[in-house]
Amino acid sequence: MSQKLNKYWCMGYISSREIDGNIIPQKVQNLVIRDYAERYNMNLLLSSTEYKMKNSFLIFNSLISEKTNKYKAVIIYSLFMLKNFPKLKNILINLKKNKIRLFCALEEIEIKDNSDISSLKKVFFINKLKKYNVKKKK
Repeated sequence: MSQKLNKYWCMGYISSREIDGNIIPQKVQNLVIRDYAERYNMNLLLSSTEYKMKNSFLIFNSLISEKTNKYKAVIIYSLFMLKNFPKLKNILINLKKNKIRLFCALEEIEIKDNSDISSLKKVFFINKLKKYNVKKKK
């Protein structure tokens, strides 16, 4: 993403669970999100933290499911936070309906259309194959 955005408010989104098999301290997740926001000229509100329960997306859904004047985008730490999201296309529906943008800070991408969702699915599939092959070799 090369364009500079007009300064507007963004909400951070972090997790207390493992992300793709790694435990990333919340402080580190917030540092990555804050750095991303600064580099792309965005104001950042405090990050919301997802519940630790496995496959819980209650907080994430609340951030993208309601139209708000408080923020115009959500910056998540990593796209791998969405790996177990039940219906990825629903994310797009909610983002478009509520005019909210979604950025992945670690990978420096924006999820904005069906091709991005398709790419996400491919990345998740390749990642799963890679992990399967590593386990198989042991």
